[in-house]
This record gives sequence, C-alpha cells and structure tokens, in this order.
Amino acid sequence: MKKISVIVPVYNSEAYIARTVEALQKQTHGNLEIILVDDGSKDNSPSICKALAQQHENIVYHRTSEDAPNGGPGGARNQGIALATGEYLAFCDSDDLPNEEMYATLLSYMEEANADVALCDIYSQRDGRNFGFPWADGAVFCDDDVSCILISSMIGNRTDDDTTAPQWGSVCRGLYKKSIIDEHEIKFPTEFHFAEDLVFSLRYLAHCKKAVICDKALYFYTCNENSIMHSFYSYKENMLASRIALVDCVCEVIDTLPNAEELHQRLMVTQRCYYHECVGNACRKQKGAYKEIRDILRHPYVKKAFASYSVADKRKKLIYKQIQKRRISLLWLYYFLRFKLH
Repeated sequence: MKKISVIVPVYNSEAYIARTVEALQKQTHGNLEIILVDDGSKDNSPSICKALAQQHENIVYHRTSEDAPNGGPGGARNQGIALATGEYLAFCDSDDLPNEEMYATLLSYMEEANADVALCDIYSQRDGRNFGFPWADGAVFCDDDVSCILISSMIGNRTDDDTTAPQWGSVCRGLYKKSIIDEHEIKFPTEFHFAEDLVFSLRYLAHCKKAVICDKALYFYTCNENSIMHSFYSYKENMLASRIALVDCVCEVIDTLPNAEELHQRLMVTQRCYYHECVGNACRKQKGAYKEIRDILRHPYVKKAFASYSVADKRKKLIYKQIQKRRISLLWLYYFLRFKLH
C-alpha cells in the first residue's frame, strides 16, 4: 500500500493536537506517516507530541529548535516535506479534523484519473457551510486547463463586481505527489505569514499535467479562537509588506503560464481587495494611522492597481475613488465611523 505522509505544523496547540492526531490515526488508508513539526511552541504541545510519537510507530515528532522563535506554518511545513518518506504528501492543520476516509478517497481519485493532484471540498465551522466547487465531482483538468480553469479560479475574479469567492488555495484539501515537489523544489514561502497555502498550491499546479476534483467535504476546518486567521478585528503589523511579497510570489508563477495576461488581470482585481484591506487595517492603528495610510496609498503597486478600474457597487466605488485620489482624511473618517458602529 502506497505511503501517505501527513505534515502537521504545530504551534501552541495543546488544546487540539491530540484530537487531530486521533482523527488522523482513524484514517482508513492503512499506510500513513504523521509528521508533527513543532515550531517553537510555548505551551505543552511539545510534551504531548513526544508522547504521541512514543505511543505510535507511524508518528514522527520534530521540533524546529529549542531557542528559535515561531517561524510560521510555511517553514514548519517545509521541514515536514524534507522529513517525509511517503510517495504522497498531505497537510493538516493542528486544530482541524480530516474525515476518516479523506486520504483513501483522494488517493483513489488520483489513481483512477492518473492525476498529479486531487482536491476535495472543505466544511468550514466558521461559515457553517461547505466551501463548494463550481465543478462536478470527478471533474478532470488536463494540461492548459489546469492553468486556465483551476489556477485562474484561485488567483481571483474577472471583475471587481464579481462577488463569487475565489477558490480557496488551502493545501489541506489536497493530496500531492512527493516526486513533483522534490523534482521542482516546491516550497512554502517563509518571508510572510499570509496565504502561504496559495503560493504552494500555485507552484505545484504549475507543474501538474492533470488534476482531479473530489466534490466531497472531507476536511473539517475548525474555528480556533487563537488561530492566525481569527484576528479580523485587531490591527496587524506589516500587512502591506506581506501582501506585496505575496503578489510578487504569485506573479513569479503567473509569468510561466500560457494564460499569463488573463491571470494578471485577475490578480489585479485581487490586489485591489488586498490594498483596500490594508487601508482598513491601518485605520485600526492607535497611533500613526495617518502616516501608514499615506504610505500605503503612495506605494507603486497600490497606485498601479487603482489607476483604472470599473466598479458598479456604490460603496466599493466610493472607497476605491478615495484610494485612487489619495484622500487620506476621508478614508480615515469612513473607517472610524464604520468601526464605531460595529
């Protein structure tokens, strides 16, 4: 039976990690390697992970360094990739729950379609629904369709008025061939901690000849109060820098693909969303909000993104206009009132 290595980055996960490992141990696929990569946890996660590794022969425990600070899930996953011995790789977050048939099902889809990757649906506890696919169960994308359909759907929408959410590029929904990862030295970015999944997914898909869709929600995304994503209402440092770095990584992939022009157009729509978000984030800052907004609006990427656009939605059009004209005071006032009402 082909071995699947499941990489689990761990950081301060003492409340969840045992439950997640239990779900992984219940997998119906009989040859599973579970790699727990602790990335500088300050709680009891290391002792829990060590105990689990001692109890189960198929669990590998690795701590990045006793003294190193938390480097984010991207770096931990990269170390997990280096340790993995399976023919196939999967990724699971330390607070989520894969269906017990997830990896057996994805492997069967891959083998039946002779595909390089299989992607399943995700149920989100936060949203109370499945993320969903716009494609039928068993849909197969070959050659250029991987880029023209699958990658396109992950990068962004065609227009600013399209309210359809782009396909989430989470690596936790997929099963991947280690041979492709090794051959092309595919890694997660470590210089920023936002959408590392998307970058890895795009880098991997750019080398896929065939991808298959499993329209079953086999991965349960939990709503962890302490997770990186659960900080919507708090100010985040260096948001613009991380978004710019992400855009540069995405562009590196796009420029190698046959439909690069369309992908850049989609990315520009997504960039406007990113920079709009950065302005709102800056307005949450207690001190120095005005300067941060000014620096955002002066950035060349932001100026280029808002140089021209077509928006019908009245509120979005109003905000985009203020960003384009660099009207800092009006933007600050808008968000001040919005935050106050919420």
